[in-house]
Amino acid sequence: MTTLTRRQLTKTAAWSVPVIAVAAATPAAAASTTAPAFDAQVVGFCQSTGAPGAVYAAFQISATTQEPIPAGQLVTITMDDETNGGQLTTDSVTTSTEGGTAGISGISVSADKTTWTATTTREISADDVLNLYIIGVGFSTNGETAVCTIAANDTDTSNNTSTITRVGIFDGLCQVS
Repeated sequence: MTTLTRRQLTKTAAWSVPVIAVAAATPAAAASTTAPAFDAQVVGFCQSTGAPGAVYAAFQISATTQEPIPAGQLVTITMDDETNGGQLTTDSVTTSTEGGTAGISGISVSADKTTWTATTTREISADDVLNLYIIGVGFSTNGETAVCTIAANDTDTSNNTSTITRVGIFDGLCQVS
């Protein structure tokens, strides 16, 4: 049987205290997370088709900070077409970019044809704008709405949705909120 002297016991205890302190501090450091630094913004507008009183809804997605919006963000457009029910198809939304190469993929449409979804394929930098134009879909009845949302977990989610409401039957007026 081995016996420990007081000196050996004190020496072992002195070495174990720092090891226990470091082990206890590690989980707290591992659990800390960094908040996202980017901010996505959706802005809606109406564009004339050239025909009197005929407009289509459009949205712009951009970064409001120097930190780009990462790829892989879900974009959803919902149409409330009171005249014809849902009309959205996978070809209903065309895209363009200003200053960059942002794009979308994985386009799908709900069974009732009122909701269009896609995922961003590249980051959207501060110098880039992703334009989404809703074409070939009736936006002609007073009170109809189009809503665009980007599901980004960013610093300010209050500007991730924009709503366009048709407020003029013959003059093509729209209200954006």
